[in-house]
Amino acid sequence: MAVIKAVSSKAGIGQALDYVTKEEKTEDKLVSGLHCEPDTVKDEMQATKELWGKTGGRTYKHFVHSYHEDEHITPEQAHKNAIELAKGTEAWKGHEVLIATHIDRGHIHTHFIVNSVNYENGHKLQWSKADLQNLKDRCNEQSRQQGLHVPEKGKTFSGEEREETVAWNKETYNLLKQAENGEVKSYVQDTALAVMDCRETATSREDFIDQMKARGYGVDWKDSHKYITFTDLERQSQGEKQCKVRNNKLEKYYAVDFGKESLEHGFEINARREAERTATTERARQQLDRTAVAENSGADERARARQLLDRTAVAEDSRTGKAYQPDNTAVTEERLSNLRSYQPSRGMESQGRPGTDQGKRPGTETTGRTTEPQKPLQKNGLQASEAISQAEEWKNQAEKSEIQIQKLLSEKQELVSTVAEQGKRIAEQTEQIEKLNEADNVLKLNAELKKQNEKLKQDKLNAEQEAEATVSSVKREYEAKGRELDRRIGEAAKQSASLKSERQSISEDIEQRATAKYLDQKKELDRKFKAQTASYDSFLLGLLLYGVLTTVFTAVRSEAFVSDFKTFFMVIWQFIVNAFQLLLKGGQWASQLGDKIPQPVVATIVHYLLLIVFVGGIAIGVGFLIFLGASKVFEFYTEDYADTMSLAVFLISLAVSVYFAEPIRAVIPINLLLLLILVHIVYVLIRWYVKGCMRSRGYY
Repeated sequence: MAVIKAVSSKAGIGQALDYVTKEEKTEDKLVSGLHCEPDTVKDEMQATKELWGKTGGRTYKHFVHSYHEDEHITPEQAHKNAIELAKGTEAWKGHEVLIATHIDRGHIHTHFIVNSVNYENGHKLQWSKADLQNLKDRCNEQSRQQGLHVPEKGKTFSGEEREETVAWNKETYNLLKQAENGEVKSYVQDTALAVMDCRETATSREDFIDQMKARGYGVDWKDSHKYITFTDLERQSQGEKQCKVRNNKLEKYYAVDFGKESLEHGFEINARREAERTATTERARQQLDRTAVAENSGADERARARQLLDRTAVAEDSRTGKAYQPDNTAVTEERLSNLRSYQPSRGMESQGRPGTDQGKRPGTETTGRTTEPQKPLQKNGLQASEAISQAEEWKNQAEKSEIQIQKLLSEKQELVSTVAEQGKRIAEQTEQIEKLNEADNVLKLNAELKKQNEKLKQDKLNAEQEAEATVSSVKREYEAKGRELDRRIGEAAKQSASLKSERQSISEDIEQRATAKYLDQKKELDRKFKAQTASYDSFLLGLLLYGVLTTVFTAVRSEAFVSDFKTFFMVIWQFIVNAFQLLLKGGQWASQLGDKIPQPVVATIVHYLLLIVFVGGIAIGVGFLIFLGASKVFEFYTEDYADTMSLAVFLISLAVSVYFAEPIRAVIPINLLLLLILVHIVYVLIRWYVKGCMRSRGYY
């Protein structure tokens, strides 16, 4: 069984590449590159990003291709399969892909690290749900061709049914299982049950949102968002943070499809069923209307038959000498009309139809149909989920009752049809009567028609009474069960509030304990880290002091180094003295301009002022330039080169110049201190050149 999935990670691309290529996790032969080389994959991916100027945002995509621990497959074959899948993925064309198969765990799995930037056109990786599904389909087809297991939804590797409740961690799993068993109250479970219930009855997205709102849940369903967010409004009003859950989380927890497409497909099915139900009702009404028309036609025929009988009876009485009394026992059309206009009460239907207020309670089913519970609920242990389950069972029983009512209505319709047929028969018999001239035959037919008429009236009356009794019984039963359901829902609400309060107190206690434990562990780790850091710093400082002191002491004992040291600074001092003397001479020359003034006092003042301005101005200007240059050099050096490497180079060069002063002086007649400075300058220039080359090649 092979499973492939996308993995989300906050690690950088370098960390991800280092992790999947660890020697303890894989072998060299199990690491390959698509459009890249495994040894230089990090530099190649970084160069691609810098070439197209897309170094920010999402830097890579991570996928894992895993085989079940009981699957019979070698690491080499698994790696070959992974390479084949990578080459066949259309979305990865033009992207560097590192493929690494790991064998360090109980199951063989392969990591795919895909560069987010296309090296051919600079486009970012476009990866959709359809691309992932296509990759999974090709993975399953590959497993079929090789005789491997193919994963089935809801089943394990051995073919056994998988539990519906799943979770990514043990704590969440235990909590959901406790909620299923009624041990704790979970807003995730309540939300899932509400979504499943409303999904069964809603006919559109708007209807679904309204039903969820009536149950106390907010629904954030936007086309611009990938997922649907459900909010427990009661928990939110109480200030609880854990009151929202997305549909993809419900799918992971309960292995049920709560996606947008699945919900909308269910809404379409419900809408079609509702339309079919309405059409069936309309057809029944039309059939009743047609039956009424047939009945009216039959009544007209019977009236004509009675008139003919009256005329025949008058003729017979005139022949026998008896006075004829017309028969007033004709079929009562009023009761047939009442039967035809009869329809089942709409109270049950409107009571639970979505969108009506009657019988609607937050957090309960609003279908208006109830069923007989299979077992009585306990007064003290009633859970909201059990009440909802009872409502579902009662709904099924109500549907059965509705079917029974429909059956009675159909029987009523058959009786009406029978009446219409009898009317036709009366019309036929009337035609026969017109052909008969003998009074005895006419009287016999009249008596027979009277009997049939009485029988039809009695059958109709019995059918009406039976239908009314059945409907009344169903109404009474429904009303009684509705009151019982309301009572039990009230008890469930009280139990839910109590459990919610208890759960909140437990959560606060757990949070306090976890916080205290975390702070203690953090404090202990900080103490250990500071102790280790101080130890390392002390050790390094000791080594540094030892090296510096040893070098200084050796330098003091070296006559050549001490002589060059004195000479270096004497030369610098002599240069400064000569420069100052030259500047002073220039100032004296400039001050002679003041001696040309006739007044001696003024001439003396101007003389010294010119001397001070000339000497001081030039000295300050030169000093400022020297300070500015020194600051720039210092800033340049400290920004990029004042590090451990530079200190090491200085100490090494100092030690070499001190310990090998005499051989160096013998080969190169140069001041050792000046040589030390020149060596460091050359080192800085080399580092500056190397850094410039690496920056031009995209490494910085």
